Amino acid sequence: MSASGLALIDKPVGITSRQATTQLSKIFAEKKAGHMGTLDPLASGLLPILLGPATRLANFLEGDDKQYLAEIKLGQATSTMDREGEVIFSATPPELSREEIGGFLEKFVGEIGQIPPMHSAVRHQGKRLYQLARKGEEVERQSRLVKISAIDLKK
Repeated sequence: MSASGLALIDKPVGITSRQATTQLSKIFAEKKAGHMGTLDPLASGLLPILLGPATRLANFLEGDDKQYLAEIKLGQATSTMDREGEVIFSATPPELSREEIGGFLEKFVGEIGQIPPMHSAVRHQGKRLYQLARKGEEVERQSRLVKISAIDLKK
């Protein structure tokens, strides 16, 4: 039985978006499958996957707005800018009010330039940056324009 349509899966931490897509295409016995967007292997979240003839819809659906939920640990920096890296700096963060944190976060709202970290899923010459970084390689990355519509402080 082959399938056609859009599947929304909760990609777990530890697998790539491609691995999740391959697993789903095997379940539905569908050779044509593609994911929209890429989640880093360390990220979990909703991953849209198109199957069969529905893969033709990708051009119409890509580029839509996305929402992220992030947890930030203040007072610590790692070599990879994520929880997987070696701690390279640690300090006791100052006491900050919700208003101070909210004011800082508001500086990121709007169109901003962002240089992708080496441990990201962005591609460079056909390879994911995190793949190069894990081999100890570092490449120059260009700033990208990103639009952040809103940031809400949850805790």
